[in-house]
Amino acid sequence: MRTPLARRVSSSRPFVSRPSYVCFQCRTITRSRTFEEGDLVLVKRLATDPKPKLIQSPLKPGENFITQHGAIRHDDIIGAKLNSVVETKKGVKYTVHEPTLDEYVRMTPRLVAPIYPNDANVIVNLLELHPSGPPRNGDGTVSECEGPEIEIFECGTGHGALTLHLARAVHAANAHLPPLSEAERKGKRVDSDISLQRRAIVHTMDVSAKHSKHAKKIVHNFKNGLYARSVDFHVGSPSSFFANRKQDEPFLTHAILDMPSSHAEMGTIAPYLHQDGKLLLFAPSVTQIVDAQREVRERNLPLYLERVVELGEGLSGGREWRIIFSKSRAAARANADTPEVSVKTGENGVDGDKEEKDQEWWVSCRPKVGKMIQGGGFVGLWSRIEESRRRGGLNSDCKEMLSDDIQDGDEDVESEQEARAESERE
Repeated sequence: MRTPLARRVSSSRPFVSRPSYVCFQCRTITRSRTFEEGDLVLVKRLATDPKPKLIQSPLKPGENFITQHGAIRHDDIIGAKLNSVVETKKGVKYTVHEPTLDEYVRMTPRLVAPIYPNDANVIVNLLELHPSGPPRNGDGTVSECEGPEIEIFECGTGHGALTLHLARAVHAANAHLPPLSEAERKGKRVDSDISLQRRAIVHTMDVSAKHSKHAKKIVHNFKNGLYARSVDFHVGSPSSFFANRKQDEPFLTHAILDMPSSHAEMGTIAPYLHQDGKLLLFAPSVTQIVDAQREVRERNLPLYLERVVELGEGLSGGREWRIIFSKSRAAARANADTPEVSVKTGENGVDGDKEEKDQEWWVSCRPKVGKMIQGGGFVGLWSRIEESRRRGGLNSDCKEMLSDDIQDGDEDVESEQEARAESERE
């Protein structure tokens, strides 16, 4: 006699396989959780090991990984579960782990200095990336997409660390795509229409073919190319990239500039940004952000400076700065009360309040009050605003935004000087 529970189970509807919204690669990794040929592995000595080691070449049968305590056979790792214990030929025990993105970026060979994970995470957060999964039909199959939902242009691939973080951030939009084939992982071009099904694309460009090739290897080797489908690598300059596309309409949702004299390329990229598209510039000194904002003003570009953030260890989420363009009369009064040190373009960072005279404008660069001071790079974030339909400049709404910024700058300088004068009297 069947129990009530058994009757309920048998009388329930038969199991129907429903389409999974988890990507193929993630399902495979979650289900197996064992190392396979082609994986990269992090090994740590079973005793306290402050410096874990990354097996630089993917796992391959018959190969060995040499440590100071003997060799570890790749065959002992292949098929083992994550965090398993393996022994060297001398009997010393090690644990094997799957490297995190942070560990992978810090431990892979490099030709140029990478943007480290802490800074890369801040940059990705500033861009506000919110990809959605592909649209699906009633039967659960993916419907045809009309084009990418997100297109990012990264100018300055470098090591490929930021490229990996960007690709991970938009992966949800491309989770329905199959993993890379063995031929694609080896760098061979394969004729396929898979790229047409992408809903998010990271276009990354570098002037050096050597750096671009190395960065492509970095992206393809992480988790067997889990995020590689989302990235297209290019070699050249921004002007050549846009010329090859032969497209005049805006198509970019985000753009990132990380190269020498990045501000000179802002005018090239701005026309291809969607309205409210984000342009982020990474620079080693705050005065280069000043140069970029001056470029926007002098060329009357349809960009509005939203934020300036300092990056660095210990600056959780970054330290925000404010760059004020104020009229020279107000700045002159401030200069009469308090001696200022002029800013030279290209200096590494700024201590305290510093102002630079530039014809009729004075530029004030200062960290916001109450934030911890520590070195690091700087990022400026601009958003694309509506361009004037008339020839000769921005529309009235944009001019009002800029004039408000100038007025705020004058008021800030005056209020700070009044506070200083009052404190001196006390």
